[in-house]
Amino acid sequence: LLLTVPTHAMAPPYQLLCNLQPSPVLGIDSLRPRFSWALPASGRSILPSGYQLQLRRGPHLAWDSGMVATNETSAWYPGPGLPVDTGHSWTVRWSASNGSISAWSAPAWLHTGPRNLQDWQGAELIRGASTSNVTATPATHLRSPIFYLQAPPATATAYISAVGWAELEINGGAVGGLDKLNPGRTNFDMRHMFMAYNVSGMLVEGNNSVGAWLGQGWQSMTGRAPSVRVWLSIWLPDGTQVSIVSNASSWRAVTTGPIRHNDIYQGEVYNSSMELPGWSAPTFNTAAWGSAVVGDEFEGYDIKWQPMNPIRKLELNDPVGMERIRVSSTNETVYVYEFKQNAAGWVQLRLEAGSCPVNTVIDMYFSEVMTVSGRATVHYHDSEGKGDSTL
Repeated sequence: LLLTVPTHAMAPPYQLLCNLQPSPVLGIDSLRPRFSWALPASGRSILPSGYQLQLRRGPHLAWDSGMVATNETSAWYPGPGLPVDTGHSWTVRWSASNGSISAWSAPAWLHTGPRNLQDWQGAELIRGASTSNVTATPATHLRSPIFYLQAPPATATAYISAVGWAELEINGGAVGGLDKLNPGRTNFDMRHMFMAYNVSGMLVEGNNSVGAWLGQGWQSMTGRAPSVRVWLSIWLPDGTQVSIVSNASSWRAVTTGPIRHNDIYQGEVYNSSMELPGWSAPTFNTAAWGSAVVGDEFEGYDIKWQPMNPIRKLELNDPVGMERIRVSSTNETVYVYEFKQNAAGWVQLRLEAGSCPVNTVIDMYFSEVMTVSGRATVHYHDSEGKGDSTL
């Protein structure tokens, strides 16, 4: 005896993905995105027999697949390509072998990004003028001119691509939350990757500015200087689009910030007395900075959306052991901290007020291997793995 399930009695699809990424998917550059979903358990007698998917841009229906007879739980958008820099929502429902149709799923969201260099509104690959083509350089701060918005944006999306590692700031606030060490590694002669972020809530009516903090990353092995490309797409409530793009003729740059040296293998030198509080805010004066310059060009490469999950700050781990070593020959005190697992990250060091005079230098070495004397191996795999911090 088979029981007939009435229409809409079945649970809707869930776990909606676009190009295998959970909602919201920002910056997708595929001409034909792939949509997929999971179906709830419905008993052995009820099998999927079809789906219907609807894609909307705002309240307007952009595509309706109609009820497609299949037991598949994925679908390719048939084209033509969705407009660049636009947001869409999509929902899906499924039909069963007994003729029943589920309710519509909760909506999922995607935002299309640029598909090629021509879509970047003239954004240039730029860097600091004093950055030389060597493997160890100071980090570079780059800042846009101040721009005025007549109203808070309806939506705003920041697209950033870099040769090296880059972090974006708007009006003094960091973009990307816990995301770090982006973009991922590629052969820069063939491909550059970009990230996209929803920054609607970071822009205000009045003066605004954008900044990028640029480090070496994997690019250090190419011998080229790190550089960054930025496109900030702003849509105002009246439908006007404002584009802010990286440009060597108008952006300012400086390499006198706190990171005096950075390299993926050789470590970092950080001088806290050289920090630039509020450097990306429009109230910060960049008159003493130099002009940005066009970055090293790469011929024949493409620029693509970074589809993998970002490297992200996940947790704070306390050391599981500490040993204090007094080195009489150099009159130094060495502290060896052991952590519970091998990991990538940063050390958070807290010192008591007044315990160190100004310009005290703290050397930190990071290693996977210990010496026979119980200290961290300094030169492991031909890399120093060192961090210097000046208070």
